[in-house]
Amino acid sequence: MAKVRDAQGREIEGKSIVTEAQATARERWDAKNGQGKRDREWARQNARANRSPQEQIAMLDSRLGKDIGAKKERARLAFLVGK
Repeated sequence: MAKVRDAQGREIEGKSIVTEAQATARERWDAKNGQGKRDREWARQNARANRSPQEQIAMLDSRLGKDIGAKKERARLAFLVGK
């Protein structure tokens, strides 16, 4: 079986979605670009996950304008608010 690593770079047994080559490429990218971009992405994802559907709709309204754009996302959020 191929040597594979998980998302944190630890060796694991069995199949994984992150191969050793991918982990090595990620290490090279981090060395070149720094960890900052990935950290900022994690911060954005965590901020989004912590917002309620109403807060996310308000965020979309402030960025795009009232009821403009992101129709599928707005419909999904409206469904969640209606539950």
